[in-house]
Amino acid sequence: MEKKNYIVGVDIGSSNVVVIVGTVQKDGLLNVEGVASRPVGKGVNSGRIENMRTVGSAIREAKAELENDLNIRINEAYAGISGDFVRCALYTDHVFIKDPSGCISKEDVASLHDRMRNVMADEGEQIMSRMPQNYVIDDSRMVDDDPVGTFGRKLSATFLFVLCQKIQIERVKMSFHNAGMTLLDIFVNPAVLPDAVLTDGERDEGVAVVDIGGGTTDVAVVRGGKLRYAASIPIGAASINADMRAFGIADCNTESIKKKYGSAVSELVDADRVIQIQMAGQQKRDFLQRNLAAIVEARLKDIAEFVWNEIRDAKFSTKIPCGLVLTGGSALLTDIDELFRRETGANVRLGGACRGINEESQQKIGTYAHSAAVAILVAGAAHGACDVVGRTAVPGRAEARDIAEPQRPQRPEMAAAPAAERTYEEPEREPAAEGADVSDNRSAGSDAEPERAETPDQEPKGGKEENKEGKKKKGLFESFIKTIDEILGNSDQEYL
Repeated sequence: MEKKNYIVGVDIGSSNVVVIVGTVQKDGLLNVEGVASRPVGKGVNSGRIENMRTVGSAIREAKAELENDLNIRINEAYAGISGDFVRCALYTDHVFIKDPSGCISKEDVASLHDRMRNVMADEGEQIMSRMPQNYVIDDSRMVDDDPVGTFGRKLSATFLFVLCQKIQIERVKMSFHNAGMTLLDIFVNPAVLPDAVLTDGERDEGVAVVDIGGGTTDVAVVRGGKLRYAASIPIGAASINADMRAFGIADCNTESIKKKYGSAVSELVDADRVIQIQMAGQQKRDFLQRNLAAIVEARLKDIAEFVWNEIRDAKFSTKIPCGLVLTGGSALLTDIDELFRRETGANVRLGGACRGINEESQQKIGTYAHSAAVAILVAGAAHGACDVVGRTAVPGRAEARDIAEPQRPQRPEMAAAPAAERTYEEPEREPAAEGADVSDNRSAGSDAEPERAETPDQEPKGGKEENKEGKKKKGLFESFIKTIDEILGNSDQEYL
């Protein structure tokens, strides 16, 4: 059987946990083997894990579904998170060139990177990644990429640091432990998302990726092929559902009604079209679809405004000629691209995962909902394969067994005999052996103990072990009767 290099990613969202499994192909692309999703209920709030048992249970259930479908056992995975506990910061430092001629070498660049690695995060935060933005020679000449070979006396660099609160990282680890998996690494979703959804041209020219999830909206700005800014806004499409419930629409139907009849631009909906909606605690009643669209539009306008303010405050509103790329499950809402185009004045397109995975996987994913999960998968592939054990069905058994199971350590007494010979006959003599009180016999000085060790209730097999000494047979019988009497409490004084 061909050995596969498995990569497993877990996207911990505010509404659902998504577990995705892929394998690395010969061309370096990933083939998505399967995806499973489970709701987290109130276990996650705006990206923050509030109940690690709920989240762990959702991960475990999605993991079990994939294990059954793919006939594997998943032991390790990568995780992706987002929320307002994630932020980015710029830091600048410098070194002086060692070469007397002023030629910048690899050692000079490495020394500068070492200084950046020694930068400490604020208390309560952890640095998730450090990315060089540009290099400056002698405080005057800027070099975007590699400064090696240029001349100067001083080399400066600005790095983008992505930071995350430690308490959230610990909660992710606890959730994985509860799910019975080992966590290999944690990625910040807005930092890795561009690698999965953007084209080369967009990455070079300048673009902002907007991932609209249930409880958060992630923003990532990429320009010159590098991540320049990342943020997570604690509002998502789940707020639309809350608004719909305020109008009396049944909670269990809000998501399906929003996707089926909702529109981000109410004026594009037929003003006279009537739909039937299940109201809370009531029967269905007529509802103008334009009124439903107005509810959706109002909340999405808020999200679009927050997104554009984030980009403008980071001073990138004029540096993204390719505009916005919308992704995430809520990108499926009708006319959402038109609303963002109207609210921001920027070019807008919808984009799903298109990089790092093969064409078959792109068709299998199908929608924008799993873009973040694919991004985690692609980022994990760059770090290394996960511990995933293939399993094969055992003839005549309904369940599957691990291929590597024979190599597991066995107890010496079990390994000594073949499986067919591992029988246990002790239960056949439990009434006599366990019923007799060994400690009482020894304290009384009874000589019955050695005779009980002969297991008097063991029957001869085929007459081969026939007892030829009548006296010994009689003694065994008497010892057996004596033991039975002790159990029943008869004639206790007779044996003292």
